[in-house]
Amino acid sequence: MDFVVFLEEHPELYEVSKSEVLVKLLSILEKRALSFLSLKKETGLAQEDLEAALEVLERAGVVERISYRENVIYAITGKGRKFLELYRKERKKFSLR
Repeated sequence: MDFVVFLEEHPELYEVSKSEVLVKLLSILEKRALSFLSLKKETGLAQEDLEAALEVLERAGVVERISYRENVIYAITGKGRKFLELYRKERKKFSLR
């Protein structure tokens, strides 16, 4: 599948595709699910900025919030993995390296 076609089928991902911060967060969560505090530490984002970014990613369906006992963990979804795969292929096409 082509990245442009994927975005046409999932217009809610357009905002994600334009943001380096959102793509970076998704890439971090691709490696492993993390708590809010772990994400904050790993990204260096302010609490308000991280909350807003996670809200956008959740609304787009590429990140899910999982409650575990008294903790909340954030994990990438299958849709998020597909987005990153196609996003990277598209970026590679236009890379000058």
